[in-house]
Formats: sequence, structure tokens, C-alpha cells
Amino acid sequence: MCRGDVSIETRERAEGGSESNDSLARSVFPEFTQVFPSFGKMVLAVLEQTPFPSDLAGKEIEEVLALYRQSEGLQSPQKPKAKKLMELAQHSIGVTEGQRLARIEIATLVR
Repeated sequence: MCRGDVSIETRERAEGGSESNDSLARSVFPEFTQVFPSFGKMVLAVLEQTPFPSDLAGKEIEEVLALYRQSEGLQSPQKPKAKKLMELAQHSIGVTEGQRLARIEIATLVR
């Protein structure tokens, strides 16, 4: 039951809350949409594993890809997109205050 590389359940989760997800992603990591203009499995993995620019700080690309592989249904995360996200995270003006509450909100949206 897949359409493209995104299962129907994942697509419904992403599309159903895409406005909330998009708004939240922009507030915690404004550059997020430069890498991910639309939602899919990779976006859900990023929001689940590394929703804040600070989550990527000091990590190597292979470490980040391993984190994304832990997300349901994502066996082959896109290395170029992960690399670009890591580059943008170095200079991001994303949220630094209230991360704990934002993390809970993100987890609720992506699950």
C-alpha cells in the first residue's frame, strides 16, 4: 500500500498536519523549508530525530544518517539533503528557548 516512496499512512500523517508541521518547522528551524519544500518520510525523520539546528551541531553526516534510519520506514535517507540541512543549521536563527515544549509538540505531530 505505497504510493511513490511514501506509504499512505505516512502521507496522510504528513498531509493531515502539514500546515501545523510547516508552521512549527519554520519557527524552530526557519531554513528547514529550503531543504524540504514538501513533506515525506525524510521530513518526518528529521522532525522526529533532529528538529532543532542545535541537534545537528557537532555531528558527522554518517551519524545523522544513522539517526534518520531509526525512523519508521526510512531505510535510505537522502545524504545531499541531510548535508544541506547540516550546513544551514550552522548559521540558523532557530529556536533556542522553550525547546523542551517544542520537542513535545513536534513529537505529538509526527507520531
